[in-house]
Amino acid sequence: MELAKLIAPNGIWGKVWLAAHWERKLKKQFTIRTRKFQTNPLLARKQFVLDVIHPSMANVAKKDLTEKLAKMYKVKDTACIQLFSFKTAFGGGRSTGFGLIYESLDKMKKFEPKYRLKRAGVGGEKTGAGRRGKKDTKNRMKKARGKDKSKDYQEIDLRSLLATISAKRSLVSLRATGHLLVGACKIYCKQSAFLEEEADEVRAGLMMAFSRPTEEPEVEISGRIREVRQGALTPILADDQALLGGKKHIARLEDITLKNQGKEDAG
Repeated sequence: MELAKLIAPNGIWGKVWLAAHWERKLKKQFTIRTRKFQTNPLLARKQFVLDVIHPSMANVAKKDLTEKLAKMYKVKDTACIQLFSFKTAFGGGRSTGFGLIYESLDKMKKFEPKYRLKRAGVGGEKTGAGRRGKKDTKNRMKKARGKDKSKDYQEIDLRSLLATISAKRSLVSLRATGHLLVGACKIYCKQSAFLEEEADEVRAGLMMAFSRPTEEPEVEISGRIREVRQGALTPILADDQALLGGKKHIARLEDITLKNQGKEDAG
């Protein structure tokens, strides 16, 4: 009996449940307003701008909007209602979009674009992969992954590989043979680069092994540079004999001073 009293609408639990129920119901409330309403007989539809006011919701589902519009305008088939281009105002609480109500489903299929029909689930299903999907798969196939990526270029035997291709005697297009030749050139270039690195290491080791052990490191002297003895007087450091013992030239005072032109003009 006590449990029944608690669960009853007048009980404590009943009041809590009712409060939560009305709170959920109030949160889902929204208001719709139509403006710029027009009847377009050529396209067999009614078109308008739809304002949705939803202060306690982030946005409203199109399914709820179509159901409410169907009740307002007495539309039998909700599939004939098209809603698109909805934008929520900054701060939320209000959204604006466009709405179309067609007379019948056949008219809608006739005049509506294909992408909107597919979005509404009325048009035919999409067959095959799209353009973006094909491009992604193509680029994915180009990349070497796993074991193929870690394969060493030096282990590839091109002669045997080309021999097996030619042994099959299959008709290969010119483009395919060009790709094969380009790939072979790339592999040969990498192999030659590896061999050059190994040859440089061997050359450096031989030079270190046969070089003379000296206390001071020797500097290779080319043909243009002469070896200079310590303490020798080079022509650059020596005094020029033509400048030594010459006559002293003293300039006259008149040559190095400025004349007073004003006095001469006055005289």
